[in-house]
Order: sequence, then structure tokens, then C-alpha cells
Amino acid sequence: MKLIKKIFLIVLALFTFTACTSTVNFKTNVAPVKASQQTVIVANYPDNWADARDILNTNLRYDGWKVTNMNFWKVEEINFKQRKETFLITIDKLRKSGEGFFGGTLFDGNIRVYDLRTETLIIDYHLYSDELYEATNGIVKALSSLVVK
Repeated sequence: MKLIKKIFLIVLALFTFTACTSTVNFKTNVAPVKASQQTVIVANYPDNWADARDILNTNLRYDGWKVTNMNFWKVEEINFKQRKETFLITIDKLRKSGEGFFGGTLFDGNIRVYDLRTETLIIDYHLYSDELYEATNGIVKALSSLVVK
């Protein structure tokens, strides 16, 4: 019985470690950002958006980013060259996929980040049974790593 408990604890510790180490990587090289350029447009998709918007906005603002929210469908109508934001974050096809091991809600969907200075996709993150806080926190950490102070 003690052996089974030890194996269970080892598996639980490995699961916890891998669940907490989600990393977000850039697809291309991205130029650094000055502190005055820490501005983001977040384009929201209506389904399950309230949870993601609130968590993402809180994480971004906590790290010093200025956030503008807009409807997902209005992105095509905007001339980004006339805007002052540096990045565009889109959250698409977000849906609840289940309950987490410790009671959190898991989501599936896509989070994409575009650099508006070069008009390129820099992060393409696919959520697959991920918690929103971990996914959005990874995006914010990746963007904040670009800031030169």
C-alpha cells in the first residue's frame, strides 16, 4: 500500500509540474518595445468571452499594458496604421472543455498575437484543455519580455 501511495504522489507531482510550466514561444523574431509602446488591442469573440477578457485584461494591466477592447468582427474594418497600439490579441473559438483536476474550468480555443508594427503573427497559441489563467499569463509574460526599460 505504501508503494502505491508513493507512486501516486510521484505521478501527481509530475502532473502538477508539467501543468504549471506552459510556455508561450514567438513564431518569429520580434523587435523590442519601449515602455511607452505597451499598448494592446484585444479583439473578443463573444462565446465564453467574459472569463477570458477579464483574466487577460487583469494580467496585462498588472504588467503595465494599456488595453483597448473591441469586438472580434470589427478588426477587419480598422486601419491599424492610424492606431497607436503595438499588438493585437485575438481570442477565437473559445469554449469550455471540462473541469480541471483541482476544480478549475478548462478551455479549448486559439489565442493569436499580431505585431502591428510589422503586421505579422508572432504568437499562435492553441488551448487544448488549458486553464485560462495559465494561457493568458503565458501570453502576457511573453509580451512583457519584449519591453526594454
